[in-house]
Amino acid sequence: HNDERGRWERTSEPDAAKKYFDELVIAPQPFEFTLDCESMSLSVRCCPEVAGHRAANALISGRGLELPNESLDVSFKLLDKTLQQGHHLPSIFQVHNCEKEEATDVQLCGGYKLYERQKKVVTKMVRIEENRTQFAETELSECEMPGSTGLSLVAKATRQTNVPGGVILDAIGSGKTVVSIAIILNG
Repeated sequence: HNDERGRWERTSEPDAAKKYFDELVIAPQPFEFTLDCESMSLSVRCCPEVAGHRAANALISGRGLELPNESLDVSFKLLDKTLQQGHHLPSIFQVHNCEKEEATDVQLCGGYKLYERQKKVVTKMVRIEENRTQFAETELSECEMPGSTGLSLVAKATRQTNVPGGVILDAIGSGKTVVSIAIILNG
């Protein structure tokens, strides 16, 4: 913790780092290697549940996901990075635009009126504020196989969740301020 003079004091146990390292050593690994000296063979076992657990844990840890009320989808694949670079990345986070929204009419003082596109933005932003806009939240876990194989085990955990707020990203002069006021007036 930090005292008023800006000095930092260690508040964890003195051997916390060693305990963490010891737990890390015995943790399951995404790849298990077995060397058979008699047959001179090396076997590699892929453990997708390890990568899947890492992705799922990153998605739910500290985010209030309460199973089994919410569903969580986990998938995985073995990826050869030399052949498929970049193909394992999820699509960009996207909440669809307001084109298909119905227009919300808001009464403004002085006889001013919102443009049709601004009325649709009000509808979309109110839906977000009321927790009625969903998107796919995704976390990835990529575990590279040791050595220079170029192989990775990639797990993806996904859940549908509500957008926890929003930002109006319109061009300068497009009326973001009046739309914000209309959202407030709409209640």
